Amino acid sequence: METLTKSASRSFGRVINIFKKMKNLGFKTYQTLYTSYVTSIMNYSSAIWGFAEQHKPQVLQNRVSRFQLGVNRYTAVAATSTEMDWLDPRFQRWLEILQYKKRLSKMDKDRLPDVAVTERTHVLSSGNNITI
Repeated sequence: METLTKSASRSFGRVINIFKKMKNLGFKTYQTLYTSYVTSIMNYSSAIWGFAEQHKPQVLQNRVSRFQLGVNRYTAVAATSTEMDWLDPRFQRWLEILQYKKRLSKMDKDRLPDVAVTERTHVLSSGNNITI
């Protein structure tokens, strides 16, 4: 996850360069750049690495929102997240996982991905702390 966050941070640097070169970009354009450059990298294969709590994507999103709003790093996170009205990275990952599970449920039941997810879900729901 750390590698993905570093890569997404570099992509955010590219968004900053684009933003500075093409002055007066609107919020929608900035949001599209953020979604295509940064979010796509942060959510890459999130369905595979699962529900584990990750702190760094949230930190990066806070940095991105502060830049867009033009406030300093000591501004309250609640204020910037309310103003930007973006989905929390944790919930973005959960949506990716649910979409992946839905795609797997439509597959033939004999295929390996469906068997692996079904086994993992069964082991986790049985109360054991073992993950496959």
